[in-house]
Amino acid sequence: AASFGLAHSNGIWLFGTETKRNRIYNYSMKKGYDFASLAGVPGMVGAGVVGNASFATGKEFCDYVKRITVFDFESGEYVDIVPDKNSFSTRSSFIKKANRYKTKYFVKEVVLWSEQIGESAVRAKYQAQMDIRTNDLRIGYLEGCAGSIWSNIDLRNKIGISFRKVVMATDAFDVDFNGARYSKYGSRFFTLDENTKEKDVAKLMQYTVDKMEELYHVKLEKEVIFLDYDGEVDLYTYIDRYLEKKINVKS
Repeated sequence: AASFGLAHSNGIWLFGTETKRNRIYNYSMKKGYDFASLAGVPGMVGAGVVGNASFATGKEFCDYVKRITVFDFESGEYVDIVPDKNSFSTRSSFIKKANRYKTKYFVKEVVLWSEQIGESAVRAKYQAQMDIRTNDLRIGYLEGCAGSIWSNIDLRNKIGISFRKVVMATDAFDVDFNGARYSKYGSRFFTLDENTKEKDVAKLMQYTVDKMEELYHVKLEKEVIFLDYDGEVDLYTYIDRYLEKKINVKS
């Protein structure tokens, strides 16, 4: 593995894949380099690259990546890859896709770049994000939220705001399908009750997709994997399976 924290004057950092991300924040912060957008994202560097980890209000992991060194099991050689934005998507990467059925790539080390803005500025950004994240996670715990479904990064690119802010701006999403609903506070996460059925979740998904097309003229992208009895399915397959007919709910 690469030695931890090999920094250059131009902001280039070399990390072994088993470097924990909290070590990146703590070490680079003292030197004034800005990885604050990854604050609160758990795990190691390698997993962060493969899963393109992010937090809703910040950059994605791919925004920092300059080079990835992988072992290619197909060729039996180490390969240096310089990815671009097309190499990543929300919570995914070309590595994750290539490894879906059989492991093709093993990530050895990663080169990241960050801007040097000064220790005090980084600390302020770090603390601001942790304050938001800590409060939202606590509310999510108290409400029993299941989590996020829709890609906030995709929505911010399309309409400039996250799904949380969409829900906060209108009562159109103040709906409840036998417990399948969006929480009242925090990140407005998807939540459900113990008696909620698959058809209830499908109703909420269909309603949300239709309402977002009506209000914002956008097609929602999910950031989670839907697993069913036969493995992974896409959003619309899931809806079709469990929704007997399309619903019409007036907000």
